Amino acid sequence: MKRAQIKLVAVIFLLSTLAAKGQSADPGSVVRSFYQYDSSHSQVFSKNAIQSRRRWFTDVLHLQLTKELERQAEFTRKNPDDKPHSGDGLPFRPLDEPCGIGGRSYRFTPTIGRPSMRGSAATVPVRFAYPKDCTLPTTQYLVRLHKVKNAWYINDIEYPDGSTLLADLMREQY
Repeated sequence: MKRAQIKLVAVIFLLSTLAAKGQSADPGSVVRSFYQYDSSHSQVFSKNAIQSRRRWFTDVLHLQLTKELERQAEFTRKNPDDKPHSGDGLPFRPLDEPCGIGGRSYRFTPTIGRPSMRGSAATVPVRFAYPKDCTLPTTQYLVRLHKVKNAWYINDIEYPDGSTLLADLMREQY
């Protein structure tokens, strides 16, 4: 094989390995790997941020996030001085307000709970908690997954007030 062919095969192998990272027989592992990735990357609601997380999403969720990007671009063009709907960043975690204790600043830590599964659907609780001395509240999201061809993908997130990410993305008015 020529060098270029070997490099191409190596790149294809690497990409397929990375794509498989978000796909697992265990929904808890999928959510854990997603939040590990999400924690270490930009929280700005952008095309690059959505695309970099694509391997964890169902087609439905990815499509709605992409449509939201388009809606946001249109809103920003028409209202350059106003904050867009997703102006606080990606909708996969609560705002990470710092907690100051003894001159040090702490952030919350996501903890992945035990999945509950029924057929091709699963729900995984994710708790966002600060150290015990912080007075900031703990928040819990429910991550809903669907199994497609023996792999689990994030399809929706339910927030503490009962609202969901998909319902928000599919709202009529911007």
